[in-house]
Amino acid sequence: MPSVLIVGASRGIGLEFVRQYRADGWTVLATHRDEAGSAKLKALGASAIRVDVLHPDDLTRLGNELGAVRLDVAVVNAGVYGTRTTSLRQPSAADEFDAVMRTNVRAAMLLTPILADKLATPGGTLAFLSSRLGSIAQTTAFNGALYRVSKAAQNMVARLAHNEFGAKGLRVLSFHP
Repeated sequence: MPSVLIVGASRGIGLEFVRQYRADGWTVLATHRDEAGSAKLKALGASAIRVDVLHPDDLTRLGNELGAVRLDVAVVNAGVYGTRTTSLRQPSAADEFDAVMRTNVRAAMLLTPILADKLATPGGTLAFLSSRLGSIAQTTAFNGALYRVSKAAQNMVARLAHNEFGAKGLRVLSFHP
């Protein structure tokens, strides 16, 4: 039975990934930040793992908890948008900037080597949930500037992961839902 880890799975797109992978018969490991998220994941038949991507120790612990598990797919879905803006301006607070960049970029950077080590190669897939808002070439508006910048940086993380792990047979992709 194939296996998938979904990081950031207790609501939204991540929760839908859990539903669809389970419906297809996959073994699903899924991360959450609170007990309500854990209950939702367990109700769908997923193995729930408590992880807050803002805490590097949680990411290290995730790698340790996975142990010798071999994954077929890992999806880095955890992300935040931040304040909705319509111009290029400074985030209203440094805390907001830190939260968006640490969630969308730093977590992806820290998770990449941990997950690459757990993915079956050749043929394993490391997927980053991005957004076309992170495309430099397609940018025509100012809305969501901080989110756009963070997703452009996350896309670079995916590209660097491809460069480092692709030769070993690991597929790395960044996709817009």
